[in-house]
Amino acid sequence: MPDRSLPAPAAPLLAWLLVAALGAAPASAQPKEVPPMPTAVDATDLDRDFERIRNTPFADPELAYELAVPRGWQDETEAPSSPDSYEAPVSLGCWRKLGDPERSPEIEVSCALLPFDMPAEAWLDQLARKLEFEVLKRQVGTGAAGRMAELLVRLKTDGGARVLRLSAFASGERLFLVTGMATEPGYPVVARELAAAALSFRLLSPAPPRPAPAPADYRIEQPFPVALAVPADWVIEGGDKLIEGHGVAWVRPPQSSGLRAHLRIHLASNEFPLDEQGAIEMALAQAKAGGFTPDRVLLELPAASPAPGVPAGRFCLIEGRDPDRAMELRVLSFDTGGGRLTISGYCPSHAAAPDSWRACTAALDALLKSIKL
Repeated sequence: MPDRSLPAPAAPLLAWLLVAALGAAPASAQPKEVPPMPTAVDATDLDRDFERIRNTPFADPELAYELAVPRGWQDETEAPSSPDSYEAPVSLGCWRKLGDPERSPEIEVSCALLPFDMPAEAWLDQLARKLEFEVLKRQVGTGAAGRMAELLVRLKTDGGARVLRLSAFASGERLFLVTGMATEPGYPVVARELAAAALSFRLLSPAPPRPAPAPADYRIEQPFPVALAVPADWVIEGGDKLIEGHGVAWVRPPQSSGLRAHLRIHLASNEFPLDEQGAIEMALAQAKAGGFTPDRVLLELPAASPAPGVPAGRFCLIEGRDPDRAMELRVLSFDTGGGRLTISGYCPSHAAAPDSWRACTAALDALLKSIKL
């Protein structure tokens, strides 16, 4: 069982898909028969036909993994610069069966940062929308890594249609993705091999759950009542004044902590209606007033209901800079019926200041789950 400490690998498979999807024709109607998506592989077959590979990308124990790869497949792992990406997942390993142009099967392991505590299913859905995949089947199952969300999708490219099995696992602040791909005619022939890779994948040192800060109850009464929990040792500013139908509060870590982050809670009454885009623009304007220079929108997608009684909303992630470091702004906005509730988190990027990023992310996750209208 070889164990290799790899430098940063590039994303050969999913990076190719990003390019292919941009120029591909729209997906045609769903095939009459959905290709197979095996949920088990015989242990005897695994021992006989597969090699168990262990990799430790970036020499980071939290990225170390093991999976079964068909014997004889070529290791074509390349080296990227950083594992910190929200968009195209960063490749941690890639294997291809050479000399088989009819099927062109490939397996890739990759990872992406989770901007907040979102389910693996939601992450897969946003990836499928972004790459314009035709979803053939959804399923949730259990592999060696634990619970996994899966999609079987079809992508039409200039070189012909391809079928992909996408298997996603959440661990701490990251999502891990095992992608198995083949030509559409060849996929049923290699479905077992691709299933084995997904089902055998496991992390050697799974990350602990995201830490939840000690909570303190906080309530805003105007322009409509909202109760939520904020970190007990963070400082609250505002929230007690209503300005033109808007209530705003800021929650920040104490200066002595050395953390650089804040949450912004914004309530807009129905008397001064605000839609999702307006809420995002208002949060962005506030961040710009504090020195943030936005570069681009990294993610924009539906946000599931964060807590009972809270409707689904919209999420937006914007990257940029302040005068001395890379920063990011996360905005979640919900129409509560009584008015619009918008929660934003502002902090350095994971690469620039991981402690501040983790503190902001944990506080944002805990606040969202505690909302009571």
